[in-house]
Amino acid sequence: MANEAKPCPCDIGDRFDYEGCGQEVQVEHIKAYVCKPSGKSDKAVIVIHDIFGWQLPNTRYMADMLTANGYIAICPDFFVGQEAWKPSNDWASFDDWRKTRDASKIDKYICYSLPNMWACFFSRNFCLNK
Repeated sequence: MANEAKPCPCDIGDRFDYEGCGQEVQVEHIKAYVCKPSGKSDKAVIVIHDIFGWQLPNTRYMADMLTANGYIAICPDFFVGQEAWKPSNDWASFDDWRKTRDASKIDKYICYSLPNMWACFFSRNFCLNK
């Protein structure tokens, strides 16, 4: 977690060394990182990751900070299994990488899957207990 020496772990190009407090789940064809507070909560936040993806420790750290404040944090893989951009990648190839992430397809996946994730997390709640 952040400390006085490093209050924000998200400097540009900085990969934070962090394990995460949540767990990875799969709802239909979408994987997600989910962190649930120790007490009961009916509040949730969908964490939208950047180009570095849902598995980046920095992203999970932000989700865990929301959980520490009483929210269920859900960070779906909006790339739906496609590889995220790595900080070590050559920026000259970024445009080619970006062209393989079709936003119109992502919207269709999410419109279909997010309601199912909500049902899973709040109605059946089985995903959070695995």
